[in-house]
Amino acid sequence: MKLTRYITAMAAVAAMTIAVSCSNKQSAEANQTDATEQTAEAEEPAEAVRVLKAGETLPANSDVLVVVDFNATWCGPCRAFGPIFDSVAEQFRGKARFYSVDVDQNPELAAQFGVESIPYIVLIKPDGTTDSFVGYKDEPSFVAIVASNL
Repeated sequence: MKLTRYITAMAAVAAMTIAVSCSNKQSAEANQTDATEQTAEAEEPAEAVRVLKAGETLPANSDVLVVVDFNATWCGPCRAFGPIFDSVAEQFRGKARFYSVDVDQNPELAAQFGVESIPYIVLIKPDGTTDSFVGYKDEPSFVAIVASNL
């Protein structure tokens, strides 16, 4: 019975993901960062992108822009956007913190941010305001988005 519900839920998520255009723009709710806990490292990581594992959350406060990529290994646009996300993270090292979240491994965090389709990028400014977008962006477009939110 639980397996049937799980399969049905996963099929619904997959259907919603496929149905949503990758060029839609969505706004994240401003209070989404209020419920996060301080479990991710606050200092500059050795790698440009920190991958959050199951159960990990984002830092509650940050003095720099936080950019979060919600993705999945089975998502074609996510796989295409991954190297761009990594490259832009390298370009903005020290000016922003970049996190990658696999929605299958960390569904609680994805639910907290209302992720319904992927790739879903959330930008959290130091003042707590957020912006977000859904879908693949080429590197120049993504660089411009990050730069305009610094």
